[in-house]
Amino acid sequence: MVSTKQIPALVMGLVSLASAAPAAVEVRAEVPEVIPGPGMPSLQSLGLTSEYLYSLGKPDVPSDEMSILVDPRCSNNYGNVNNAIACYNYLRSLGQRQCGVPDSQRSIIMCSTGNVRIEGHGIGASSWCEHVAVGVLWTIDHCTRPQQDTSGFAPAYGNGGLIIYTGS
Repeated sequence: MVSTKQIPALVMGLVSLASAAPAAVEVRAEVPEVIPGPGMPSLQSLGLTSEYLYSLGKPDVPSDEMSILVDPRCSNNYGNVNNAIACYNYLRSLGQRQCGVPDSQRSIIMCSTGNVRIEGHGIGASSWCEHVAVGVLWTIDHCTRPQQDTSGFAPAYGNGGLIIYTGS
């Protein structure tokens, strides 16, 4: 039994133990920087960060409308699916801005992060960036392997003239 004379000593002992305990440390996993392609808006100008784009995760895919538009295919240059998802989220955030390939080029990098890049292929072809993102999403949804990497080609939504490559 503890007497009332011993309580202050016990309280002081508990206080000293509590103050000796290490403070909780917030551990944040570092994510690769999402790098917009040439001529694309910066993350800062859109009020976005790489951390935010990675935090959004994989979107739900409502239907498989892409398969009937063009013959999309998986490829063999696999990159981390989370990197592809971050670029998807960046392109999706651009909404109805135009994403396209200049008339003088066959392809252009639209986004890259970590070991993944998103390229548009098709001389002079363009679509809304949110439609380019749908092409990225097709690859994420249909070509991701169990080890969580992905690679493939799919058209921008509604535009078989602009083929979107996702991979390393």
